[in-house]
Amino acid sequence: MILVFKLLYRIYRALSGIRNWGFRRFTRAGLAVLGGLVITGVMGSDTDSNVAYQGFTFLLLLLVVAFG
Repeated sequence: MILVFKLLYRIYRALSGIRNWGFRRFTRAGLAVLGGLVITGVMGSDTDSNVAYQGFTFLLLLLVVAFG
């Protein structure tokens, strides 16, 4: 039982660390683009039936330009 709590705590710490890093690093618009990138990345795996992969490449380009 203690091992389960240790595992849950480590997962919690990792996710909260990623969340805090994202809030410090990105603006609200950047977080929206990052969220859209994740959503289109999940949806764009089937390139025959949707055009989400085109949105993924556009959002990825926006983030690359913003980092520059």
